[in-house]
Amino acid sequence: MGYGYGFSGALIVVGLVLALAVTAEVPNIDLTTIGWILTLVGIVLLILTVVQNNRSSGTTQQPPPQYRDPNRRP
Repeated sequence: MGYGYGFSGALIVVGLVLALAVTAEVPNIDLTTIGWILTLVGIVLLILTVVQNNRSSGTTQQPPPQYRDPNRRP
């Protein structure tokens, strides 16, 4: 996805501010609901980022080849 931790954190912060701290009223728009939606989207993106980073940081690299002395008998 490529959004990273910062974008997810920003969505969570903006969502929580809208949901819990803003008391302004906009006609035909419920800022509290939009805030909770942004918070949930931010949490989902955060979880996806953590899963993707854990998956990509796994042991996908091949270990270095073992050195074998050609003059040594097995």
